[in-house]
Amino acid sequence: MNVRRTILIAAALLAALSGFAEGRKRDAPELREKVKKRIEMMMLWRVAEVMELPPDKEARLMDVMKSNFEKREDLAKRHFEALERLKDGYERGAGDAELVEMMDGIDKVHAERAKTDFELRDGLKKFLGAKEMARFIIVWPEVEQEVRRVIADMGREGVPDRGPLMRRGK
Repeated sequence: MNVRRTILIAAALLAALSGFAEGRKRDAPELREKVKKRIEMMMLWRVAEVMELPPDKEARLMDVMKSNFEKREDLAKRHFEALERLKDGYERGAGDAELVEMMDGIDKVHAERAKTDFELRDGLKKFLGAKEMARFIIVWPEVEQEVRRVIADMGREGVPDRGPLMRRGK
């Protein structure tokens, strides 16, 4: 990884997280949104760097992925809400039919997430060659994990909206 770019990404993320921590005191949703956007940009920069694409393809990659981020964010919120409804239903002793309905709601969100992932890959196939596409499929999960590690290393307290997968002990 280019050392200078790594330092810039880490500095941007650190600034975002420290700004969020400050904003938590005021419960500033606009600051939370700003942090989320910076994290998304960090992920985009990293995947673009790893992919080693020419500038025109890199720009198209970023456009397709930005659109995908918005869909994934909506689905993550819906999944969390559906999971919370299921948890509440289970804890209050809901009947089988109600629990099945809640689980079907979670399955629906999972199916939509799979569709969104397919749409991402389909959008990228329009301008990436087979080897570039294979590289993306291999590196994208690694980039996501790398960003999660960076965030975790900086401390979980300042990270906004981690979602159920990033919460420990629940």
